[in-house]
Amino acid sequence: MAYRNTHVLIPSGPYTGSGVSPAFNTVGSDEIHVMLSVSSYSGAGPKLNVHVEWSMDRINWGRTELDDSFSEKATAGSTIEAFNVKAPLFRIAYAVSVGASFTFSTIVYTTH
Repeated sequence: MAYRNTHVLIPSGPYTGSGVSPAFNTVGSDEIHVMLSVSSYSGAGPKLNVHVEWSMDRINWGRTELDDSFSEKATAGSTIEAFNVKAPLFRIAYAVSVGASFTFSTIVYTTH
């Protein structure tokens, strides 16, 4: 298994609400490996949900039936998950619970 360079898709910073990373090209890759690093959080009952979304055309985005995602986060820490490539493009989508804030980042690398 050969690894490619790492790329920061969501830079470290405080996030509220929901958002998405820029699109990332998976052509020639078999898997993506995403590291989610949460350094701090605040608010009552904070929750962070992070998912991988896939696209064939940069216009239409969707999640798989099995939902390529991280388990819901409510504390600081780092987790790495591997996902099989399902389309030529992917992005990272996140949602922070109402009234909460999370400082986090995502870094990705691909294998071929």
